[in-house]
Amino acid sequence: MFLYQKVYSQLKDQIIRGETPNGTILPSERELGEIYHVDRTTIRKAFQILSEENLVSKHAGKGTIVTYTGQPQAAPPASPGVPGPQASPSGVCGNGTIAFLLPKSNRNSDRITVPFYSQLFSCVETCCRRLGFSLMYSTLDETDDLQTILEQNGSRITGIMFVSNIAEKHIDQAIRMAIPAVLTNSSSGKTSSIVADNFSGTYGACQHLIRLGHRDICVLNGIEQYHSAHERLEGVLSAMKNHGLPLPGEFIISGDSWEFEGGFDAVSSLLRQSRKLPTGIIAFNDRLASGALQAVQQAGLRVPEDISIIGFDNSELAMYSVPRLSSVEINIPLMAKASVASLFSQMKLGETIPVKIQVPVSYIERDSVAEARCSGEQAGAEDAGREF
Repeated sequence: MFLYQKVYSQLKDQIIRGETPNGTILPSERELGEIYHVDRTTIRKAFQILSEENLVSKHAGKGTIVTYTGQPQAAPPASPGVPGPQASPSGVCGNGTIAFLLPKSNRNSDRITVPFYSQLFSCVETCCRRLGFSLMYSTLDETDDLQTILEQNGSRITGIMFVSNIAEKHIDQAIRMAIPAVLTNSSSGKTSSIVADNFSGTYGACQHLIRLGHRDICVLNGIEQYHSAHERLEGVLSAMKNHGLPLPGEFIISGDSWEFEGGFDAVSSLLRQSRKLPTGIIAFNDRLASGALQAVQQAGLRVPEDISIIGFDNSELAMYSVPRLSSVEINIPLMAKASVASLFSQMKLGETIPVKIQVPVSYIERDSVAEARCSGEQAGAEDAGREF
């Protein structure tokens, strides 16, 4: 059981038993985080499930208030991820399990702890629970056997959600086993693919920097083989080309991972070795951007006065860095809903539908971006926060 599930269960028990009766204002996310020794994201997920079950409601300026009146709930789940015996609105019999399969990182760490994947799993789990299905999670590397992984779960797997850079052989095996499958956060021509509009996200971010007078723009990539990395690089290259600007090879840098350390090491090396420094950096996720920010500051430079930085994902890391990071936001709840809808359509129709669905993104302006000091061009302030 994930931490947010444990917090949810304990809070729900307190509400059902009357320990926190109707009208009680629950402690803040920060206070509950200290009580349960978890971060605010975990508390927020627990609140989300409680709200969906009409046990609490959020009120601006007041906080989260208990709304449970003691009346029986309609078909409540016994616990998070364990469905009741109801039929799903899609017409698919809701008594199976959906597999959420994610590859490990190249550092052999479990990426379900990464905020993007953690939130995606939470949103997918909520959708599955509403349809009467449970959700199981496992890692799946290229050397693993899909059938073995599924059999180890011990449940009847009725659908698979492959996530991110899954090996193509696993998609092939799912098709041979006649198990409906969808690929989320990556793309394949063999099954339904649900991706963020990566190209538009970085194209718009780069165009925003150009309108602020930036001409020497650097790209900070993660792992080049990833589908999302390729699309995000294409977005920057197209924006630079359309404005008649070069993107030198030395300004396309990659870390050895998607993590903070990869961004820090790559940018530190660039600042030491490059004869010309960039005025702007577009990082392909917020963890890389945060590493870049620290590298710039440790080099005695300022963000955004000397170098502007834009991330991707708009995670909590972006909101709480110093300075706060501008970032491209992915609509993760919408991505989860689109993935589940596509998967359940295949389950209902009994056939694979190899289509690609792009989820729109938005640019969120914060404190890490400013006009290029060497330019007299006016800032395009109207671009801040616009949807691409």
